[in-house]
Amino acid sequence: MSVTAERCRAIPLVTVVCAALLALGGCTINGYLTLQGAPYKVTAKNESVLVTSTPQTGRNNREVTFQSADKLAVPDTAKPEICDTWEDGSGIAQDGIAFDVAYNGPSTGGQVPSAIVLERNIFFDGWWGFVVIWFDPSLKYGFETLGRGTSLRSYLGTSKVFPLTICAQQEGSTIAFELAKGTHRPTLPLGNPAQGGIISISAAGQHAVPSPTESYGIYEAHVPPGTTMLMNNIKVNGVPYTP
Repeated sequence: MSVTAERCRAIPLVTVVCAALLALGGCTINGYLTLQGAPYKVTAKNESVLVTSTPQTGRNNREVTFQSADKLAVPDTAKPEICDTWEDGSGIAQDGIAFDVAYNGPSTGGQVPSAIVLERNIFFDGWWGFVVIWFDPSLKYGFETLGRGTSLRSYLGTSKVFPLTICAQQEGSTIAFELAKGTHRPTLPLGNPAQGGIISISAAGQHAVPSPTESYGIYEAHVPPGTTMLMNNIKVNGVPYTP
């Protein structure tokens, strides 16, 4: 058994796919931020993440799919631009991009202790809103909203748009992002208010500063049991990436 395969096998209670066949040869990890019932079944390959919610899966699962920090071709500290296409999702299935994903291996038992997530709003069906949530056990409720959300109702309308391509980048104490309807990357610069925004994450304090032991990846949440959600065309700094 290879060192990579042995390392993957050693992580308990985490959905792990040893990625010998993946482009970057790393180890794909699927951990949870909040868990209610069974975790999602996650398949990561060919620049895509397919999330399957089983009948046993909880409706309030919030999970992150990522590579271990030591396997990243571009480290979290380099503040890479992350892009992906949200292809589909039923009900209140929620997509997002996760930054500063803290993961400490076997001792976490599958839980991701901390992450900063840019996500599409699902409350009151306000699909045109985008917010940044900081997940951390030190917080009163385990998570809190950072900065002020961005409304893109003038661009997206009031429907839940699929497919939708998003690019985002952490820039110091902010996260800048841009959207484009369809499967092609946005042509406007990150943060342009016509199709994106800039959200402050300074309230996260030291957690807003990337660490060499942190990673980044894809966020998936609230996928109704018995349905799937697909994120595709994942790229880091324009290079194809499979978490």
